Amino acid sequence: MSGISLRLFKGMMVLVAVIVAVLWLFQVVFLEDFYSSRQIGLMQDKVNEIAAQIGEKGIDDPKLQEEIAEFSDVYNVIIGVFDSSGVSVYEAGGETSTGTQNFFDKHIMEVVTEALNGSTVNRTEEQTRTGGRFLFLATPTGSGALAAAVPLAPVSDTASILKVQLAYITVILLVVSFVLSYVLSGRFVKPILKITDAARKMAKGDFDVDLDVKGNDEISALARDMKEMGIELGRTERLKKDLIGNISHELRTPLSLIRGYAETLRDVSGNDLVRRNRQLGIIMEESDRLSELVDDILSMSRLDSGASKPEPASVDMKELANRVSERFRDLSSRTGIRLLIEAESDCRITADPKLMTQVSVNLIGNAFKHARENVLVSVSRNEGLVTLMVDDDGNGISDEDLPRIWDRYYKGKGEGAAGTGLGLAIAKSILESHGFKYGASNNDSGGARFWFSAKSS
Repeated sequence: MSGISLRLFKGMMVLVAVIVAVLWLFQVVFLEDFYSSRQIGLMQDKVNEIAAQIGEKGIDDPKLQEEIAEFSDVYNVIIGVFDSSGVSVYEAGGETSTGTQNFFDKHIMEVVTEALNGSTVNRTEEQTRTGGRFLFLATPTGSGALAAAVPLAPVSDTASILKVQLAYITVILLVVSFVLSYVLSGRFVKPILKITDAARKMAKGDFDVDLDVKGNDEISALARDMKEMGIELGRTERLKKDLIGNISHELRTPLSLIRGYAETLRDVSGNDLVRRNRQLGIIMEESDRLSELVDDILSMSRLDSGASKPEPASVDMKELANRVSERFRDLSSRTGIRLLIEAESDCRITADPKLMTQVSVNLIGNAFKHARENVLVSVSRNEGLVTLMVDDDGNGISDEDLPRIWDRYYKGKGEGAAGTGLGLAIAKSILESHGFKYGASNNDSGGARFWFSAKSS
């Protein structure tokens, strides 16, 4: 046993030791006084009850005398009833020696005298000869006084017996606590050790961890979260590897084309202007692809680092949609895909204009990659919300791709799944930084639909 298991075991044993110490402190210091006060209270209540009945029925009532005798026998109490002159009219209780009787007579008469003056008395006295302690009680009855003498030796004996019992209980408790602490600390630490081993594996790049920890407590929840984290990290690692491969391919292809056509321009084209212009156009297109790739990577990096923070301003979404659509006119002409804009007036929101432009560009650019003939950008206002929606007439989003379509590095497996897999992830990060709602689905024509909405301003 070592580490956290040992510390937990020690902590549990210290807790048990503190509890036992408190119990012993209570037994040694407080128990006898507490038990005595309870017994004194019980005797006082009973004496007061009998005194009230004497005042109501008189001491000559047979049932009352029977009750007094029973009380005297059960609790070993000496009871005396006195008239207003202090003369004894009734007695109940065991026989005592002459010395003890004199002791009782002296102190009973003292408390009776006080009771006849209207006081309720309880007093503890110690007999010098025997060392015994006695409780003397007296209370007025209306026509005299009722007095009682109770030996306190049984109280002390009971407290002593309880102390002996506590000694046995302490030994048993310590043994049981030792065994339970050892077993429970081991069971408690076992899942923590599993989580520690899993964390070490993940630190070394092995994300395939087995954390089968059952239960509904915090440690089990941590184990499940660690397992999910391992799955996500493993998936992210695979996506990063795919990204590196994709970027290598995406960089190599335009660079090869640029180099090839540049060499052709230098060595072959000569004065053929048509051929030269076509080759220059290809070089420019491939340069744009490289710029787009670099821009996506830089944008994602800025969003991750927090360097790209929203600077809110009033944005006219109709004007923004029209302005962004102009960027795609050349692409629309080259591909033959029509870009349609349907925008309502008075659709203003509070957002960062540059970042909203980037989101719109990414959504429309994604639609062009998958559309066959048409891309529709619509801006509408409904119930205080302004919504920008981008629809294409491609093959739509598969059920497999839909839950992960916004993940970074992820590219769908369908037709048109080119690029870095960062465009939609960038849009997602920007929209979440603004607190806007967004989503993706398939539209009625079977194509894909991407949208986001914000409160109108």
